[in-house]
Amino acid sequence: MTFISESLIPAGDSGAAVAAIVARADTANLRNGITGALLFTGGHFVQTLEGHALAVDATMGRIASDARHHQLVIVDRRRVRAPGFDRWSLGYCGRSLFVAETVHNALAGRRRDVDRMLALVRAFSAPSERSPRS
Repeated sequence: MTFISESLIPAGDSGAAVAAIVARADTANLRNGITGALLFTGGHFVQTLEGHALAVDATMGRIASDARHHQLVIVDRRRVRAPGFDRWSLGYCGRSLFVAETVHNALAGRRRDVDRMLALVRAFSAPSERSPRS
């Protein structure tokens, strides 16, 4: 499942706030058997979650009630045959301003941009020199 939400984090607080989100989600996702990736544009969050449907739904419920997220929109509900983020409980590569237009177009319902955004999330979260969480 992939969603986009508007960030309500003040710009000056975004670094620390997003780091706290990543740390907490990494631990919770690992505990709940969820894998995924997070992208932050400065104005929006894009997150893909993979795992058992009940665990993903419970996580989505917590995210939807989080005051840092506004106007959460699920843009993709496709079931995955093989996890795309199986090495990461939460892959995060930092703030990604240059994908903001793609996120905006995905929110407008452009399927092509949803697919492009998903490809970008996967590319940013691909294993690199970082140590994966398992």
